[in-house]
Amino acid sequence: MKGLVISRFGSEADIELPDGQILRCHLRRKLENIVCGDRVLCQNEGDHQGVVTKILPRESVLERPIRYQGLKAVAANLDQICIVVSPEPEFSSLILDKYLVAAEHAGINALIIFNKADLLPGYADIPQQLDVYRALDYTVLLTSVKKPEGLEALQQSLSNHSSVFVGQSGVGKSSLVNALLPEVQAQVSEISDNSGLGTHTTTASRLYHLPGHGILIDSPGIREFSLEHIDKKLLKQGYREIYRCSEFCKYRDCLHLQEPGCAVKKAVEENLIDKGRYARYIKILQQEDE
Repeated sequence: MKGLVISRFGSEADIELPDGQILRCHLRRKLENIVCGDRVLCQNEGDHQGVVTKILPRESVLERPIRYQGLKAVAANLDQICIVVSPEPEFSSLILDKYLVAAEHAGINALIIFNKADLLPGYADIPQQLDVYRALDYTVLLTSVKKPEGLEALQQSLSNHSSVFVGQSGVGKSSLVNALLPEVQAQVSEISDNSGLGTHTTTASRLYHLPGHGILIDSPGIREFSLEHIDKKLLKQGYREIYRCSEFCKYRDCLHLQEPGCAVKKAVEENLIDKGRYARYIKILQQEDE
């Protein structure tokens, strides 16, 4: 029978059947890369137990490399990646850019959620940084679970979509899930007082059904997101403004470093491309090439 993966635990996964029944299923070794959002075939062996026999073709997949393990799927069959950022832990435009590059390469729409917006008055430089992404036609939502603020707009943006929450540990992904679905009460943690970094509260991805026929996957927080699996010549395709401008470069394989006739560098000098975004493009290019 067909089923939907709603969570994964090592060699087992919880599979939701069409009638709403949940089976705890064993995963065969050849199906190790199964993730939330996957549609599968499984066999019911009774007593709420079963076995997954096949992963059905994916419409889309978000992947990231994991050291010593290779490229691993994060979530499948998505049409929206919700990148959650916040002022605490420290807002990172670099991590945001990396997620946007991954979304662009996966062909999945990206939504930027700036959470803990109630703290924004203490960070005068962040609104200007967010405006850079709005100018690139990315939707930026400001949310706060303490006010609450922006939750209605977020609900509308998630309705009728298959979305995943991604971002650093501690940005409040699980808190947003709790606000959207009070009955869920996902585990929430405080920012570490010593490091300022978030602690990992969601240890396994989990799929939830939202009002309005939406699906939301809450994924574990991470502190680094690598793009080493993307060829450096294709990295520019993840930067909308750089990719569009690169069509006017003298050389088709221009990396926009020191090449003559580079239209991108000229656009940066003329403030047509944000200098910060360009600097992060170069940083990612050089890091992933090491």
